Amino acid sequence: MKKHLLIVLFSLLFIGITKAVNYNMANTTVTISCPGPHNFYDSGGNTGGSSSYSNSENLTMTFYPSTAGQCLQITFSAFNTEGCCDFMTVYNGPNTSSPVLGNFSGTTIPPVLTSTGGPITIRFTSD
Repeated sequence: MKKHLLIVLFSLLFIGITKAVNYNMANTTVTISCPGPHNFYDSGGNTGGSSSYSNSENLTMTFYPSTAGQCLQITFSAFNTEGCCDFMTVYNGPNTSSPVLGNFSGTTIPPVLTSTGGPITIRFTSD
């Protein structure tokens, strides 16, 4: 099984320069303040470009904008999961009942994803 997931850059639809804030995949919620960048990694964290997650993960993390109604945008800079069995689903809203923005697995870098105004929820499962 592959043990690499993703490196994601979160940003509010703002322009600004500040020190990056890093988040690791976990069962939690996070409020994103602007400006970015905000880096999002698998549960293994940023280990010099080769992150690693564990077997049997089932994690859900929700990102809220600091100002209600703001859009969040996710830009992927790397993505690598076991194509058959490890999946990341991104939802346009506060939970996994929200509309799906995309379901991703394998090595193809997902497209830029943008919320319609509010939170983005990410669910990751591995076998």
